[in-house]
Amino acid sequence: MTFKDKVVAITGAAGGIGQSLCRLFLDEGAKIAAIDKKASLEGLAADLNADAKHFAHAVADISDPHEVERAFASLTGALGPIDILVNNAGGSAHRTLACTDPAGWRQNIEGNLDSAYYCARAVIPGMLARRSGVIINIGSVNGLSALGDPAYSAAKAAMISLTRSLAQEYGPYGVRANIVLPGTVRTPLARSTARPPPPCLWRRGAT
Repeated sequence: MTFKDKVVAITGAAGGIGQSLCRLFLDEGAKIAAIDKKASLEGLAADLNADAKHFAHAVADISDPHEVERAFASLTGALGPIDILVNNAGGSAHRTLACTDPAGWRQNIEGNLDSAYYCARAVIPGMLARRSGVIINIGSVNGLSALGDPAYSAAKAAMISLTRSLAQEYGPYGVRANIVLPGTVRTPLARSTARPPPPCLWRRGAT
């Protein structure tokens, strides 16, 4: 298998796993379409020693479908149609149900699940036209068991179902979908959140 000149879109590209993915695919000859909401993404090409023919980026909040459309229009204009999508972006800041308010719940579902759907929806038409493409979702072992971070875990469990649906619906047209379920990875983000959950308690009338 070769990735030479394949256009690989990677979300969450500025994070620890995202940067490693960018470096890996670049080393294999791919072109990288990097997406992240962090402004630090703009310096990633220099960090990776990547030229404009092999690297393009878009700063976007992929929990917003309009920003996703804008980002992919820009990236395909710079590098060409997306061959591989890696839905890597995600995270959690809500360790327990008691510490998860409605806004926090929506944030985790939008950032981990809705964003993957929006990005898949953006690339599938082009993949169908070429009858070729790959979608790789980065899930979590949290999607299989109760390991804390309940909103994040619910989103990752739903991502497993989303991946199955993508594979079933678009596999006959040459578009493959798979999911990877890693455990905790020692990224800077993981280290910053490696602490006991806060002592939140349910309160009568709490919202």
